[in-house]
Amino acid sequence: MHIDILDINECEDNTHHEDCHTCLNTIGSYTCRCRYGYTLDPITKQMCIDINECEEGKGIVNEQDCHTCVNTIGSYTCECNQYYEIDPDTNKTCIGENAFVLL
Repeated sequence: MHIDILDINECEDNTHHEDCHTCLNTIGSYTCRCRYGYTLDPITKQMCIDINECEEGKGIVNEQDCHTCVNTIGSYTCECNQYYEIDPDTNKTCIGENAFVLL
């Protein structure tokens, strides 16, 4: 006896998780491809979760001159110490010490 098993394509019928950036059908299920700043949920493998670039050991922020890292959804930004300002080109680097004038 031969039994045909029909695979449901969750990607085509939109039954995949809303946090799956690019749905990839697999036999009997699906997985996701995630945008930059996100990673595949290691438990379900069916949704993308934010990477916290500010967690120690990620390596991303350590290469930048970022005084205080602030995680954002899909990215991060920095807060700068007094007399420094955020680089408007990246929002991820504190630049130059502003001149401090005594009156």
